[in-house]
Amino acid sequence: MEQNPESWRIVIYTGSGMAIGAALGLLFSLMLFENVIAGPLAGVVVGAVIGMIWELQSKRRRTR
Repeated sequence: MEQNPESWRIVIYTGSGMAIGAALGLLFSLMLFENVIAGPLAGVVVGAVIGMIWELQSKRRRTR
């Protein structure tokens, strides 16, 4: 089973997006809401989506 040499980029961008999203979600949930659990979970989801979009955009720039 060979691994695509570019597949590590997906993990890096998505993982970093999830980490940053969770941190920002925790900060905003502590400031604005009383429910501390919902903020980081929402941040992880949003961060993962942003990380995947970032990776797709960088792939498009590399292929031009």
